Amino acid sequence: MEEQVRTGNDEIEKANAQKIKLRKERQNRAEKELQAKRELDQLEEKKREHLLMQTQFRNKKEGQQVLNQQLEMLRDKYTKGLQALEDKKDECARMREEIQDYIREYTREIKLKEILIKNFIPEDEVVKVAKIAVWNNEIEEYVLKK
Repeated sequence: MEEQVRTGNDEIEKANAQKIKLRKERQNRAEKELQAKRELDQLEEKKREHLLMQTQFRNKKEGQQVLNQQLEMLRDKYTKGLQALEDKKDECARMREEIQDYIREYTREIKLKEILIKNFIPEDEVVKVAKIAVWNNEIEEYVLKK
């Protein structure tokens, strides 16, 4: 009896293995068919494109005229792109100069305030204020804690 059960289990395992193998083969076959269909579609598309090219350019002059028009359009587009790029460069240069002017102005103000503090406020008072000063991100200023 046990022998028959083992034999039955072996046969079930073989059957399952065959099912898996059969599924893989079907899947491979389906993938190959799909790939063949894609290749056939690509070939048909290339044929259509070739026929279209033949009808579009019946003679060389027509083709040359079309290409010259396209080239001129591309030149215009390129020239406009270059001009836009130059405009952006000029704008960036102006903005950079403005930022540098602000930095110079703020640097002068800071130096003036440092001179005033150094010459008119006693050192021990400066240290006291520095110890109780805390930066407040909400108002973006130092506040004195009490």
